[in-house]
Amino acid sequence: MHQSESVVRGAVGAASLTAAGGGGGGVFLDPFAGGLGVVDVQVADAFRVGVSGGGGTSFPDERATAKGLPRRLYSGRLFGQWRPRHADWLSVGFGLGGGAFDTGYVWGTGDVGVTFGYTFLRIVRPYAGAAFALSQPLRPGPGMRGSDGDAFRTPSTTLYGDLLAGVAVRVVGAFEVAGEFHCDLGWSQPQNVLAYLGTLAVRYTFGPIR
Repeated sequence: MHQSESVVRGAVGAASLTAAGGGGGGVFLDPFAGGLGVVDVQVADAFRVGVSGGGGTSFPDERATAKGLPRRLYSGRLFGQWRPRHADWLSVGFGLGGGAFDTGYVWGTGDVGVTFGYTFLRIVRPYAGAAFALSQPLRPGPGMRGSDGDAFRTPSTTLYGDLLAGVAVRVVGAFEVAGEFHCDLGWSQPQNVLAYLGTLAVRYTFGPIR
């Protein structure tokens, strides 16, 4: 869910590499951790496109009796971000992606979000925003039984709402570090889920910057 807001603004043709990692937990969730890599290119004055890929794992309670739950996931995403220079406080992003669990369950996703921030002295940029994502099963995989002994079930279509707050800091030249905190609520059948997570990232931009 890392949004990768940036202090550095690349000129057309500039490319950036980002590595991010983090973890969290939530209601009806085991603790989890993961990471991802991001490559993006400034294709127009106010528009960049990119691709990300990564994975994660959960850390189940040894006393849990749930059956068939996935423990690892792998995912990828194509995305775009519009951030006009005349309104640097606004950023609108969207993406399409998908992933798979180690149990064979495969899903596709679509997302859209907006952040608001301000860059101080080209050094630090605090920001906050919201996003929505829809996850659609493509291959269900095996069923799962909850620790409460309820019937086997498979994941279903899920709508996520994400609230985030973060800060990006330009350390030197085109090298940046960033941190974010997220709170996610997912709506699906038969139950909803609340998650919270934090991420840290390093980012470097190659090519001309403004």
